[in-house]
Amino acid sequence: MQQPRLNASLPVVSEDRTMELPFRKFMTQLDRSLPIVGSGNPEGVVDAAYLSLYIDEGAGQGLISYRKMQASVGGDRKNGWQQLSVNAAAWGGVGGLLSEQTDLQAALDEAGTAPAWGEVTGTLSNQTDLQSALDAAGDAAVWGGIGGDISTQSDLVSVVNTAYADLSVFFPQSLTAIAAATYTPTLSDANKVLRFTGASPAVTIPLESSVDYSVGVILTIRQAGTGTLTLTTTGLTINGTVPTWAQHVEVNFRKVGTNEWDVF
Repeated sequence: MQQPRLNASLPVVSEDRTMELPFRKFMTQLDRSLPIVGSGNPEGVVDAAYLSLYIDEGAGQGLISYRKMQASVGGDRKNGWQQLSVNAAAWGGVGGLLSEQTDLQAALDEAGTAPAWGEVTGTLSNQTDLQSALDAAGDAAVWGGIGGDISTQSDLVSVVNTAYADLSVFFPQSLTAIAAATYTPTLSDANKVLRFTGASPAVTIPLESSVDYSVGVILTIRQAGTGTLTLTTTGLTINGTVPTWAQHVEVNFRKVGTNEWDVF
C-alpha cells in the first residue's frame, strides 16, 4: 500500500478548521506508520493494522521489533505479527551477538569451556587438528574398539588390520563345501561360508560353552543340496527371522552376545 501524498495546491483544513478528507487520510496513514511501543511479544495481544511496527522495549539485545505481516489470522487482528530482529548467536551457550564472534574458534574460546573431542581437555585453539586433539586426550583412540594411539594407525586399513588378521571378518569369502548329513560349526569356521551340498543336511549352531566365538564373528550357512536344511539353535537367542530353507538359500548369522546371534 503506497503512502498517500498531500497535494500542495489543495487546502488541508476547511473553513471551520477541521481537516479536509485528503489530509485526514494522510494523517491516518502517518499514524499507522509510527511504531507501537510495548513490552513482550505482541502476537495475540496487540490489535494493529496491516504493516504496523511494534517495538518490545523489554526485550534483550537484538530481539526488539515486530512487523504486522497479516491483517488478521482467523479474523483476529491481534495475530499476524512476525519478529524482524536477528537473535544473538548461541555457540553452545556462548553469549553475545553473532557480529561479536569472529569465527567458531573465537566463540568456543570465549565460552571458557573445553571442547569435547572424546574427553580432550584444553581450548580448541590448543588443538591444531583432530589428530592432535585425540593424542592430547591421553587415551587410546577407539576405532571400533581398537586400542593404541591414533598416531600409530596410518590409515583406516591399518586400524582394521590391527584388530583383525584380514578383512574377511567384514567380507566372508572363504568357501567350505560340506557333504556331511549332520554338522556343528567349529572355531575355524568363523567368518566362512559353509556350503552344505548333501540332501536335507542338519546343522547346529553351538553354544558358547562348546565353541567360544568372539562377538562380531559371522557364520554363513548355505544350502546347496536338495531337500530342506534343518537348523538347530537350542539355547540360543536368534534376533531376526530365518528364511525357509531350500536349495540356494544362504543366511548370515553374526554373534552379538553370549549365546546371542543376529540374522542379517
